[in-house]
Amino acid sequence: MLKACHQRMLDLCDLLERMCDYQVKQGVDQAMTESARKVLRYFEIAAPHHHADEEENLFPPLRKIPTLHALLEKLTRDHQQHDSLWQDLKPCLQRIESGQSCSSLSVQTKAFVNAYRPHIKIENEQVLPQANQHLNAEELSIIGQAMAARRKN
Repeated sequence: MLKACHQRMLDLCDLLERMCDYQVKQGVDQAMTESARKVLRYFEIAAPHHHADEEENLFPPLRKIPTLHALLEKLTRDHQQHDSLWQDLKPCLQRIESGQSCSSLSVQTKAFVNAYRPHIKIENEQVLPQANQHLNAEELSIIGQAMAARRKN
């Protein structure tokens, strides 16, 4: 599930970049407002759940691996940075969703996607393989149940 969320985030980062070019060439139309709505919905609802999945459920059992301590702390700090960058980008997307252009879309998008992409790469290539290697089936099941429960609330 985490890897699927990562892919969704990367897809939405790609969409944000396309929106920047589209806004310059086509302006804000129905396609732009729908794209803004899609990005807003995901990063307002699913992304906070995803960060909680990692920080509250995945990272704690991985802290038993001493070589991961510093990396897990860095990734947690990254989440705080992502939240801050999202708060900067969100009003711009809300403007677009309401049919208005946003002159800072490109700058804010660049900062946002440049923070997310390397973070996701590290999680996919270093953290998730470690989880699969070091966590047993029961631990992975507990993590999965906690993630599912978070989405029911």
